[in-house]
Amino acid sequence: MNLSRKNILPLFLAALSLFPVQVFADVKDTPPFFKVHLNGNTMYLLGSVHVGKADFYPLTPTIQQHFNKSNTLIVEAIPSKNDTKLLTQYTDMPAKDKKIDKLLKQYCEDKIQFCKVIENLPPWLQAAQITLFRLSGKGFSPQFGIDAYFLKNAQHKQIEQLESMEYQFSLLNSLSSDTQWAMVIEAIKGEDSKLSNMFNLWRNGDLNGLALLTESELTQNGNDELIDKMLWQRNRSMSDKLIELLSEKNQQNSFFVVVGAVHLVGQNSINQFLKQQGAEVMYCWPNLCEQ
Repeated sequence: MNLSRKNILPLFLAALSLFPVQVFADVKDTPPFFKVHLNGNTMYLLGSVHVGKADFYPLTPTIQQHFNKSNTLIVEAIPSKNDTKLLTQYTDMPAKDKKIDKLLKQYCEDKIQFCKVIENLPPWLQAAQITLFRLSGKGFSPQFGIDAYFLKNAQHKQIEQLESMEYQFSLLNSLSSDTQWAMVIEAIKGEDSKLSNMFNLWRNGDLNGLALLTESELTQNGNDELIDKMLWQRNRSMSDKLIELLSEKNQQNSFFVVVGAVHLVGQNSINQFLKQQGAEVMYCWPNLCEQ
């Protein structure tokens, strides 16, 4: 089979749907969920994961109720059919040292077809596909991601984005070659327990645990580029946009915002930047946002 680069996303999205998943939800899940208030305006802010399982649903009633009441859904970026085409413009292949080359060859010994598909991709995209491949083996799929769920169920709501897929791809591609290859190494060698722990922390709404795990993973070997570019700078930019919305007078919209959970935890989170600009941020659990 001849698999071109433009086949990559459809291939993996289709393959992921074949893995069995549980079908019984635990509505006691309390993922990161906040109420933000400024200038008489209110929005709800949900921390998401971009892949999930069927047993993530139905979501906790409090979350679902506030989503149903909202008329505007805001996400990090809105996927489109053009995204695969966008990916084809990224052809840079930084040189890799012998250790990384050896690691990839060992990893690919029993994954020949998969590795043929990704071998000419830039390292950041290889890392993303390897991580997705690993998660698929555990029953996770983008079709059950939190963002995908709300976009699918937005119905007649207005949908807006804080960034764009093109911006996110460009940002990842701007990372140094050392950082990109470090991402590949982590994608291959990262412990399964860390992946499982991340989802458990999310489902339990463990903000401190998520912050510690995220910062330790993104600052390995003293490299702060990932956490600075992929989290802190973006958190500032996204919080500025949310403040603009909250500052509008005669606000008729009710906003429900869905962003990656890691953007809502830690010292330089979106929540912290919102507070610095005068917003009141309330953590919803155990029952502070039921009304």
